[in-house]
Amino acid sequence: MRIGINRVEARIQWPAVFLIAIGGFGLTVSSWGFLFSCIGLINGLIWSSNQSVAHQEHLAVFWSGPFLLFAVGLQHGLMMLAGQYILERRHYRAAVAGCILAVFPSFCLCLSTPVGIWALLLLSDDQVKSEFDRSDQEDPPKDVFRVLTTP
Repeated sequence: MRIGINRVEARIQWPAVFLIAIGGFGLTVSSWGFLFSCIGLINGLIWSSNQSVAHQEHLAVFWSGPFLLFAVGLQHGLMMLAGQYILERRHYRAAVAGCILAVFPSFCLCLSTPVGIWALLLLSDDQVKSEFDRSDQEDPPKDVFRVLTTP
């Protein structure tokens, strides 16, 4: 029985590690971009009070920057979380959702697309699904009250 677990671990390890690495890189880039776009937006708002209406309308386009970068950062954070779930073989649906998000490239990180497809193909395998089901049944969620009150 242990041989099957090692084979599944070997198959899902690399896509999970790649998801964590690509997600971490994208999260770092989007966080810095979010920070600098917010600083630029605040700077533009301060200086636009003396400018023409056309300049103020042009500044309205820059409002989309922080929101877009926040969404991309959220995507990469969920990719990292999916990679962690795959390594732990827990939360199958969340892992699949994170892999689906990895299929959509952002920041020209086209590396996430093949890795996301690779992980989705592995997650659709019945042997891998059974490992996720088994790990969820072996470690049920702990009731905090019961843990604290048990002598």
